[in-house]
Amino acid sequence: MKLRGRDGGVVNKLGMRVLLFISILSFNLLTGAESPVSEKEKRISNVEYNRTLKYETTFLRSRPLS
Repeated sequence: MKLRGRDGGVVNKLGMRVLLFISILSFNLLTGAESPVSEKEKRISNVEYNRTLKYETTFLRSRPLS
């Protein structure tokens, strides 16, 4: 009888963890919260874009008239 009670406690803890995880995940999706990983990727792509833009403006500069 005691063994059955222990198993029920483990199932309840697991169920609570799953419920908590789903709640946090859905809250983040509904509020549009971004993870630090996606913000880091955005910064990296912004740096790459700025580097590309710098080279393009240098390339597109007109020659001096003489």
